Amino acid sequence: MRVLCLVLVCLSSVSASAQQTSTIAAVGLMQKKVNISPLPRGGASNTLNASHGNDRQSSGASFRMIVDTADWDSTVGTNSPGQSANPDSAHYADLFENWNKGEYFPMYYSKEKILKEEHRITILKP
Repeated sequence: MRVLCLVLVCLSSVSASAQQTSTIAAVGLMQKKVNISPLPRGGASNTLNASHGNDRQSSGASFRMIVDTADWDSTVGTNSPGQSANPDSAHYADLFENWNKGEYFPMYYSKEKILKEEHRITILKP
């Protein structure tokens, strides 16, 4: 039996323009570092690319993933603004534009696929 799952995580911090803002941004110099420039955004509360909040999106799914349980390595996802919470990282906002366009990236589960596509390995030792 093949089961497809769609997972949506809704975060109210995602700002029909989308703009990622942070509460820490109230601290002057941090604004440019943590806030991400707005992008035009379509969608409404009754569409697949759900948005709400008139000219500034105030809610909607910031993370989505589509899973085929018969083939875990065909899983795809999208995330906003990026994979890192560190504003100094190259991956802090690298997914924002793709998320805004509804584009997905692969999410691998098998060790072989992960090792083939890895960017960097970090080993944590107690």
